[in-house]
Amino acid sequence: MFKNKTTGSILGPKMSSKSLNIAYISSLHSQYFRNTLYIGLNKLDVSVDLYPTHKILSPTRVHPVYSTLMEDIRILKNKLSSYDYIVVSPRNDLEQIYLNRIIKSIEKYEIPLVIVDIGDILEYRPVLFSKKLIKYFKREFIPPTYRKVPHHHRVRSVLNSVAISCRAYWNNPLFAPILSFQTYDPKIAPFFLGITDIKRMLNFNIDNSCKHKPIDVSFIARLNNPLRRQISNKLVELKNKYDLNIVVGSGFSLSEYYKIISLSKISISVPGIGFDTFRYYEIPYFSTALVSFRLPIQIPDNFENWKSAVFFDEPDEIEDIILKLLATKKWKRIGHAGYRKIMKNFIDIKVAEYFLEKLEKR
Repeated sequence: MFKNKTTGSILGPKMSSKSLNIAYISSLHSQYFRNTLYIGLNKLDVSVDLYPTHKILSPTRVHPVYSTLMEDIRILKNKLSSYDYIVVSPRNDLEQIYLNRIIKSIEKYEIPLVIVDIGDILEYRPVLFSKKLIKYFKREFIPPTYRKVPHHHRVRSVLNSVAISCRAYWNNPLFAPILSFQTYDPKIAPFFLGITDIKRMLNFNIDNSCKHKPIDVSFIARLNNPLRRQISNKLVELKNKYDLNIVVGSGFSLSEYYKIISLSKISISVPGIGFDTFRYYEIPYFSTALVSFRLPIQIPDNFENWKSAVFFDEPDEIEDIILKLLATKKWKRIGHAGYRKIMKNFIDIKVAEYFLEKLEKR
């Protein structure tokens, strides 16, 4: 059983009679508290050795500390027999090229390989073809049956289907999946960002009672795509039309950003480059009602519509949703339910438990 190192309480599935030893190869997020899986694993009875990769400057040029990393990899090779899993977590395409070299250098050893792909990209990585791969955790996983995806993502997904089918055919031609919009490989599992318990790093107190939330609606995001711009324009119209206290903008410090969300009755989440965003989990963490664009990806134990969040498909729905939430005060109930959902399924330690459970069931 896995125990919380702080409280000693029993957590997670029973996987073995000893603590797991994991080699964790990743650059990690530049804002440390956003490395939810790594932080969650360290809170459980799991030994995690971090082998940090470094920023990749171009496909052929890596950070000057490359030699330091290769020394780490030599150390890793010497310790391989002590690890139960090698976990590799690439953040972008260039880093994947770099990590492919590492994977090839350790492939000959009999250690199970696990990929945690958390980049803002829908494509699956070439590492799917590795014979040592036992599980591929994919953030922004599109369910096999989901078809309502923007055109450019649909094209990507069809290409993904080809890649996954080729892999399946290569390993077992008799059971290769039939090509459809998105084929399914049992070694692939959906993954999600989640959130770390950040109360201690804040310079203000969180009011989870919802008694002091003077901001009616907030939308804090860079307007880097058409949908975000439409939502921003719609909120400006609502602010003038109904005299609501609405905050729209970007460029705030992290502390200011969190304070605005915490003081909001409702906060809106719209994806930027990718679909899964930290904002999706940060909003309900502050007991603020999450109103989100309906994401075309699979998030395990996701929020329920009009119970722990509210989803919309078109910008024109925003006005009715906001007015209904404010008039009926349902934003309070949804905010409380969203917070409970965060603590039950999406806080860092739950991210780690989900990860370990999927490894057990492979």
